[in-house]
Parts: sequence; structure tokens; C-alpha cells
Amino acid sequence: MFLSLADYVVWVPGTLLRLLLCSLLLRWRIYREIPFFSAFIFLATARTLSLWWIYHDPTLESGIVFNFYWVTQILNTTAHGLAAAEVCWLALRAYRGVWELAWRSLAGVGVTLTVFAAVAALSNTHSIGAVALRAERGLELTVAGLLLVLFAFSRYYGIRVPLAVRYLAAGLGLHAGIEVINDSFMYAWFNTFF
Repeated sequence: MFLSLADYVVWVPGTLLRLLLCSLLLRWRIYREIPFFSAFIFLATARTLSLWWIYHDPTLESGIVFNFYWVTQILNTTAHGLAAAEVCWLALRAYRGVWELAWRSLAGVGVTLTVFAAVAALSNTHSIGAVALRAERGLELTVAGLLLVLFAFSRYYGIRVPLAVRYLAAGLGLHAGIEVINDSFMYAWFNTFF
């Protein structure tokens, strides 16, 4: 597969930053405190490195590359959702009563948005690429929804979320928002391609 200079300009610094983040998670043993977030970062880094290798291997068939990309993308999005759930737990775990109410609300929002994502992904779509894009967009909206509910609960109950947890939540929410925008443009522009 041919990659342009622009692809490398975006891909190389992003990969280096992910590798740096992985090394910090390992060096400071932060993965013990936030295992799902760490797994999300490690999976995303392994996926990026694997795709780098796959895109530079001319012997692989396009179908294999296509399937690998979308299967790992859905796994990555699932890990993103688990990391967001972990952030919700970290933010509210000290408040047992609030957590008892919040986890039910968060689970309800998560299930509702996931069902909506599945219905949207499967409706009026005839190709696997378009279904995967719509499913990913829906799952990323689920992550964003969970984080919004977290902030609503913390604001309503006057809970001071630790700064590190707020940064994790903001970063995961920003990542989800960028993925939603990206998937929306990809679906709109490449629907005829699919």
C-alpha cells in the first residue's frame, strides 16, 4: 500500500507519542492503577505498529488488510469504552451511594447508545466498511455519552473529581469526539466508494 508524505507526517509523531506514553505507563507502573486505560493505550500502540508493518508488506492481500484494520478498530473502540468506564469508576468510587446510582445510569446510557449504534450501523447499509464506520461512530458516541453523564453526576452531587481523572476523562472524551467527526466525514465522503 502506498503512503504519502502527509501520512508519514501524521503517523510518525503519533506513534512516537504512543510509544512514549507506553514507556511512562510501564516505568511508573501506572498500569496497576488504571489497567483498562493502560490496556487501551497498549492495544492502540500495538495496532498502530501492526498496521505500519502490514501497509508496508506487499505480499498481503487487500482483503486481509481490510479485515485486520476493522477487527482491530472495533477492539480498540471497545477498549476505549472500557477505559471510559474505568474513569467513571475512579471518579465516583469514593462516594458509595452516588456510585450505586451512577453505575446504573451509566450502564443504561451505555446500553441505550450501543443499541442505537447497532441499529444505525445495520440500517440502509450494504457494505461491511460502511457498517463498521457507523458502528465505530456509534460506539465513540457511547463513550462521549458516558463521560458527559459522569460530569453531570459529579457536578450535580458536588463531587470533586481528582485532577488526573479529569484529564483522563477529558482526553478520552476529546478522542471520542475526534473519532466521531472523522467517522462522519469518512462515511459521507466515501459512502459511494464502499
